[in-house]
Amino acid sequence: MRRVFLTGATGYVGKRFVADWDASRFGELTCLVRGEGPSSKGVISVVGDLANPSSYADALAGNDTVIHMAAVTGKARQRDYASVNVEGTGALVAAAESCGVRRFLFVSSIAAGFANQRYYHYARSKVDAEAFVRGSSLDWLIIRPTMILGAGAPVLKALAKLAGLPIVPVFGNGQAMVEPIAVQDVVRGLFKALELDEFNRKSWDLGGPERLTIEELMLRLRRVCHGKSARVLHLPAGLIAPPLALAEKVMLPFLPFTAGQMESFMQDSVCRENPLLSSLLQDAIGLDAMLESDAGV
Repeated sequence: MRRVFLTGATGYVGKRFVADWDASRFGELTCLVRGEGPSSKGVISVVGDLANPSSYADALAGNDTVIHMAAVTGKARQRDYASVNVEGTGALVAAAESCGVRRFLFVSSIAAGFANQRYYHYARSKVDAEAFVRGSSLDWLIIRPTMILGAGAPVLKALAKLAGLPIVPVFGNGQAMVEPIAVQDVVRGLFKALELDEFNRKSWDLGGPERLTIEELMLRLRRVCHGKSARVLHLPAGLIAPPLALAEKVMLPFLPFTAGQMESFMQDSVCRENPLLSSLLQDAIGLDAMLESDAGV
């Protein structure tokens, strides 16, 4: 039986992961939380601060595997991405090494592979966090999910708002390719990674069964949520990004999206083949089911 130490247990993917945890199959799960944590059989919650290893070192000791998915996502300031995603990951990696943990599974993002990250502070923070993992002495595995969809998914809510406008805005030419994945399949992939036990110091992408353009995705979402299609307005992201990035410095809470988030409309989010992906695609949840799960947003 494994002893697994999990961060991000109260996040969107983390909640589902904990809810599906099978102690009889995988062993004991210890969750690092900032406040009240999950309570279920085989799950222990420990209050601590990711950036302060002394607050959780005792709980970390004795575990053989860390699954690290805690992160600042969505619309946030650059310093917040840096302090949690980068510095927090570095602190956890160092703590795992000193506590004798051998396996480290890091949930990163497909955006870490984007060619242009000038304004995408979240993507850059994932790259920097990956560097801590890659440079460690641990047996690690990095998983980069694509766009995660499902009931209550933050990205789905944001896209649904855009898709619900009289004219659907699409940044760039709308031809960037995406492979959305259901949150259930992300969790299934994490469990499968534990079973495969291939902590082989590699990075594996994780995506869904359908590849389509971002414009096609927006129009599919439009039809699911509103029952009809709409005209598309292509917006010049290259012209919008610089002034939007400046506006973020003082108006971030009031902006509907950031300059960095536009990169998801501009760059392909597709997966490289790997053993984990191949094992999941056979019975992965389809795109329509992902969209319909939250059609009321």
